[in-house]
Amino acid sequence: MVATGGLSIPLMGATGLGYDLARQFGLAVVRPRPALVPLLLGDDEAGWTELAGVAADVVAQAGGAEFREKMLVTHRGLSGPAVLQASSYWRPGEALTLDFAPQFAAGTETPRGSPGAGGAPGLGRIEAGSAGGSAAEACQPLGRGWRPWLVECGAGGL
Repeated sequence: MVATGGLSIPLMGATGLGYDLARQFGLAVVRPRPALVPLLLGDDEAGWTELAGVAADVVAQAGGAEFREKMLVTHRGLSGPAVLQASSYWRPGEALTLDFAPQFAAGTETPRGSPGAGGAPGLGRIEAGSAGGSAAEACQPLGRGWRPWLVECGAGGL
């Protein structure tokens, strides 16, 4: 067994030595890619960073995997357990879907598991690339009381 570290932090001297050794001995090497990492937002999605510090219980879906955990909006993008886990399955160009009201079924204000369950109005599923402008514009359908509504729905950290 040879422990060589990885490529994750090149500024600390990480190299591809372990991969080179594996190839030298004829072992198949899967191309490394980032996993368990926060997602940086740019262009149209960058407006979400205006909500830095907001945390919410979400369902993050990517590459067929689904995680119900906390998500945190940071000054550079999205983090938290749900996003970190989904990052292992997400590929550039594919959708990363966040359900901001996972306790509601789609279409009504009734909590999941209740008679007539549906989903919350104006909030719910938002896909990467759909924000199109500032976070304030994206949340405008929620009205001026959207922050208290998020708190009421269990999105702590507001």
